[in-house]
Amino acid sequence: MSIFKIEINANLVRRILFEGDQLLERIIFDGQEKAAFWDENNWSIDNPKIKETNFINLGNSGALVFDQKVYNSDLYAILERAGEILPIKIKTQTYYALNILNVVNCLDKTLTQWEYYDNGSPFRINKYHFKTKKMSASLLFKIPERNKTEIFCYSLPENPEKQFYAMYQKLKFTGLNFEEIYSE
Repeated sequence: MSIFKIEINANLVRRILFEGDQLLERIIFDGQEKAAFWDENNWSIDNPKIKETNFINLGNSGALVFDQKVYNSDLYAILERAGEILPIKIKTQTYYALNILNVVNCLDKTLTQWEYYDNGSPFRINKYHFKTKKMSASLLFKIPERNKTEIFCYSLPENPEKQFYAMYQKLKFTGLNFEEIYSE
């Protein structure tokens, strides 16, 4: 099994901004449902001159935002299993935010290597170690220790063509970076 940390290629992709009320409630995706109070309007593209990519930036929000091409692809089934798909309307285009609800308590805290603040509280993970037997059927997930910002996916050796990382590559989508952070 390989586990990848997924990040938006922030310097090369467009960024979406929310312009309505309750900004933090709209752009912090921490594993809690949002559909009941979601506002699909009041969004804009901050940097429209940057080349379009399939996945776009919503800051350090903990969400994956994608375009209609991804929505209409085979990758959508994997995205849908991971959480809520919330529409974002900007002029005549619709984008979609994946709010990942699959938060898995699978970080092995004893073997994971942390960087600490001066007061002793954990700051950053330098080397991840996972309890892979706790992984769920959803290929995309978050961990409680980083549920507001970090998104992960895993790949198994069998049927790689049905897994998020391989399908993203095969369909030649753009906008994401994958860093392999764990392998067993």
